Amino acid sequence: MTIGRVDRAGTSLSYERVGDAGDPVVLVHDEWTDLHLWDRTLERLGSALQLLAYDRRGHAQSHGPLRAHPVRDDAGDLATLLESVELFPAHVVALGYGGSVALRLAEDRPELVRSVVAHEIPAFEPRTAGLRSEALDDGPASALREVLEEFRARGPQAAAIAYLARLGAPEERWERLDDGWRERMLRDAEACRAEVTDPDLGRTSADELAAVTVPVLLTAGGRTPPSVARAQAELAARLPNATTIRLGAGGHFAPWYDPDLFAGVVGEFLLERNVPSH
Repeated sequence: MTIGRVDRAGTSLSYERVGDAGDPVVLVHDEWTDLHLWDRTLERLGSALQLLAYDRRGHAQSHGPLRAHPVRDDAGDLATLLESVELFPAHVVALGYGGSVALRLAEDRPELVRSVVAHEIPAFEPRTAGLRSEALDDGPASALREVLEEFRARGPQAAAIAYLARLGAPEERWERLDDGWRERMLRDAEACRAEVTDPDLGRTSADELAAVTVPVLLTAGGRTPPSVARAQAELAARLPNATTIRLGAGGHFAPWYDPDLFAGVVGEFLLERNVPSH
């Protein structure tokens, strides 16, 4: 494993890199975690792919100025990281909010992206009239609104509890997490608050989605609420080259709690698109 840091324009991004064969893959964590979410994915796929996991700005060991537009700024950070370590074009594997970052990067800098795998993007509310459905009324978008209300009314712990109750699997409820996981969620709560208030998190126009032409795999855990899978299907219908998979098990944090299942699905998707080195 290689541990490194990229510093540019006042932003410092910490990363870990594993593997030296196969296609490059960058792993983008969600709004409540850090690069260690991917430890078990690195263990399982590092022999077949070049993997890089990093802390996004404001999380764990990465720092920088406040983001005016979190999704777009995170996509810019990711572009800088990939170019700095010369790991592109890359497959982008993301969880939650990280999926919005991945899609934004694929639109803004398509030359850097080979494909996208996004597990449970937390909100999807198309800005174009006529694209709403019942999947949006009881699913991730409404859950996100509840999380924001909890942030405002009772603070970050209440917001985290609401997030897990609405979107997590039964084993991912707040009361069942270990103390270390809870501490990590609360440590970066202010970064999370900024991310979930960004309109670009889920409100995406049809034209913007149509611009993402790379292969996209959208996954949802088998133990998360059915509304999450319906929202992923809504999003897939707006992307020109997307497929969806409802995992047989797993929850929102499937890369950690069900790593064999998650790595198996993701690995198969990526290896089908692997370009051998010459």
